[in-house]
Amino acid sequence: MATTTNEFAKGWPVLLASFIGIGVGITSLAYYSNGVWVIPWQEEFGWSRAQIGLGQGLAALVLVVGSPFAGSMIDKYGLRNLAALSLLLYGIGYFLFSYMNGPIWLYYLIALMFAFSALLTTPLGFTRSINAWFHKNRGLALGLGMTSTGLGGFLVPRYLTPYVAENGWRSGYVAMFVIVMIAVPLVWLLLKKEVPPADEATEEDKERMLTGITLKEAVKQPVFWMIAAIFILIAVAILGLIPSFIPLLQDAGMTPAQAGKLAGVLGLSVMAGRILTGFLIDRFFAP
Repeated sequence: MATTTNEFAKGWPVLLASFIGIGVGITSLAYYSNGVWVIPWQEEFGWSRAQIGLGQGLAALVLVVGSPFAGSMIDKYGLRNLAALSLLLYGIGYFLFSYMNGPIWLYYLIALMFAFSALLTTPLGFTRSINAWFHKNRGLALGLGMTSTGLGGFLVPRYLTPYVAENGWRSGYVAMFVIVMIAVPLVWLLLKKEVPPADEATEEDKERMLTGITLKEAVKQPVFWMIAAIFILIAVAILGLIPSFIPLLQDAGMTPAQAGKLAGVLGLSVMAGRILTGFLIDRFFAP
């Protein structure tokens, strides 16, 4: 088994690519910015929060339905090129949002296309690559890779909320587009080796990479459905909280800058929780 030093020395490009890809992906950059657009859209288009929330819900539904398809594509073609293409199309989606002109159906259409293009920007593929490179320190590596969602949760509301208030929501979407476009070549270059080369893997590494069960076998086991139920319940709780947080703070009388700073605290807690949990999982039985 590779030592801690060897694992991080060999696997750092994949870990950094995952950190960047997850950080600018739909579960981080898009998710933590959802609440930023609510009040500007209400003021410009007259949409209700229920109408805006429906668009966000449709995007989430696409991710739920499309994730198995995305996983099978990664199994068949690998992550590197697919992730870069997905990030590219997803970034263009931000640019399209900046041109919305009022019809609610256009918002829903762009939201659906946006979510579909972003299927491979979720942690799905990136955590798969981390799992392939890290064994002894897998929990810590996954925690570090996933801290970028917390970083996004800290930076996006803290800086994007006042930026949008000063420059307009369309400029905010253009800024998001630029961020993703910068990330695309970085992720592609760093994922040059998304799985360990055969000559660098130890016999134990190879054995670990070959272990597992098929989907057909998994769906017959109660533990599979219990884990799935846990994920769904957590997702529903979080999906209801985060997009509403900034608008609720502004309803309570806070300025956009004040609301953004307070919302950013959630991101810091996510970062700390991910690292601590990953560290503990390497040392204790996770359940």
